[in-house]
Amino acid sequence: MALFRHNGRKVVLTAPTGRAAQRMSQVCDHPASTIHRLLKFDPVTNGFLHSAKFPLDLDALIVDESSMVDVQLARDLFSAVPQGSTVILVGDRDQLPSVGAGRVLGDLVTTAVVPTIALSRLYRRADGSNITTIAHAINGGIAPEIPQPDGVTKTDAYFIPRPDAGEAALLIEKLVAEQIPKKFGFAAEEITVLSPTNRGDLGVLALNARLQNALNPCVDPEQEIETNQGILRLGDRVSQRVNNYQIDDHGVFNGDTGTISRVDKLRKNITVDLWDGRIIKYDFVQLNQLSLAYCISVHRSQGSEMPCVVLALHESHFMLLERQLIYTAITRAKRLLVIVGSRRALKLAAQRTDTLRRQTRLKPLIEQLVV
Repeated sequence: MALFRHNGRKVVLTAPTGRAAQRMSQVCDHPASTIHRLLKFDPVTNGFLHSAKFPLDLDALIVDESSMVDVQLARDLFSAVPQGSTVILVGDRDQLPSVGAGRVLGDLVTTAVVPTIALSRLYRRADGSNITTIAHAINGGIAPEIPQPDGVTKTDAYFIPRPDAGEAALLIEKLVAEQIPKKFGFAAEEITVLSPTNRGDLGVLALNARLQNALNPCVDPEQEIETNQGILRLGDRVSQRVNNYQIDDHGVFNGDTGTISRVDKLRKNITVDLWDGRIIKYDFVQLNQLSLAYCISVHRSQGSEMPCVVLALHESHFMLLERQLIYTAITRAKRLLVIVGSRRALKLAAQRTDTLRRQTRLKPLIEQLVV
C-alpha cells in the first residue's frame, strides 16, 4: 500500500468478508470493502454493476483472504479489473478452500506463470508461540505434541483429552464460562468456540445452547424471542447466516457478528449492535437469518482472528477431520488455543489431506492461455 501511494497509483483494497476488509483498512490506513460491495451487487438482477463493460477505476487491486474466493466470484472480480492494472492476491492456500466451487488461490500459486511470494514469518503471534509450531506441524502431516494443563507448564496452547463427547461438551462450557476467564483473564466476548460440524453433542447447535445458558441465562422471558434457529435473548452474541443487501445501505453479510442490544417481543423484532459499530434492526421475518455465535463452525471462522479459541475436536467429527480444516481452526487463535477432545481425532486430521480434494481445470487452462 505504501509503495503504491509513493508512486501515485490508485489502489483499491478488498476482501471476501466484512471483518477481513475492516482489518485491511485498519492496517493500511485506507478504505477497504467487501468484494460484493466493491463490484456493487444488484439483488434485482443477481449480478454486479462493475464488469468488463464497466470496469473499476483503479491502477492496482489488493485482495486479502483470497483462499475464500470461489471461482465464480473470482471470475466476476477479475472481469471488472481494467487492462494494465496490477492484481495482488494475499492469502493462505493451506486454509480451507472456498465454500463455493473451485480452489482459485491454490491453483494460481501452483502455476508456473503467476509470480508467487511465500512469507516465511508469521506476525499474528510471537516467534516462540506454540500455536505457530502446532500449525507448522499440522501442515507437515504430523500430529503435534500439545501439553495438557498441569498447573506448571506455561504455553499458549493446551490439549485436554475427553474421549466422551458429553464430557467434552460439559468441559467446554466450564472452560468458557469459568476457567479461562479466571486463569487467563479473557473476557467472555474474547473467547470463541469452534467446531467442525453443526450437529451432535460437540456441534455448533448444541454447544451454543449450552453456552447461552451459561453465559447469558434467561432473567426475563419478555427479553427473548423464539425463532426457527432457537431462542434469541437480550445480550446474546449472534452471527448473520446469509447475505442481506436490503436490511442496511451497506448490507449485512454472511458471517457478520454482533450483540443483541434490544428485544421487542410485542412487535417481534430485535436490534443488533454489529461488530463494525452499525446498529441493525431485524423484523420477525429476518430473525431466522441470525444464529447464536458463542460457538461457530470452522468454515464460518475463516477470515477472522480471535484472542482465544476453544476447539472441539472429536472422533464423532470423523467425516470432517482433515488437515486444512484443523489448520484453519488453529490459526484463528491469536493468544490462546485450547483443544478439547480426542488425540486420535487430532492425529487423523493432521494426516488426512484428500478427503475434500477438488477437481478443477483452472491451472491447466491458465497455462494454456499464457503459452
